[in-house]
Amino acid sequence: EGWDPTAETVIDFVNTIYHSDILVVVLSTLALDGACFRKPIINTLFGSLFVGGKDISHVMAATTHYKWVFDTKGTSVARSPEELKNLINEYLLNPDKNIENRHVFAERLCYALDGKSSERMANAICDIFQMHENRLKKTSTAGMSIVA
Repeated sequence: EGWDPTAETVIDFVNTIYHSDILVVVLSTLALDGACFRKPIINTLFGSLFVGGKDISHVMAATTHYKWVFDTKGTSVARSPEELKNLINEYLLNPDKNIENRHVFAERLCYALDGKSSERMANAICDIFQMHENRLKKTSTAGMSIVA
């Protein structure tokens, strides 16, 4: 992979999602980002994977990791260019269509949307270090005897 985005790239990426009206994705984790911003999300199940000249894009939808996304019903699915066009038009006319399911999607798969994920990560790392330190103390004092 080797992709190491700059701060500017990340800012541009977040702004692109924030200012978009709709996200069209190909079974991507980008759908999670869109859900956090409560954007309409359309998954395309056509035109992205071909084997022997046959479009088998829909096969990717059967993967276990993406089943969780579909179970929330927080994204719409387009199986053809015509369906994609219709869904885009529907969302442009009614951006709140399916918003309840987008809330479920974000809450179920993104956990807390309070802006404190870095704080939780730092606390988890500190907890791991503390547990490790406590284990070291226990093992280093296990063979000692106290003489009074």
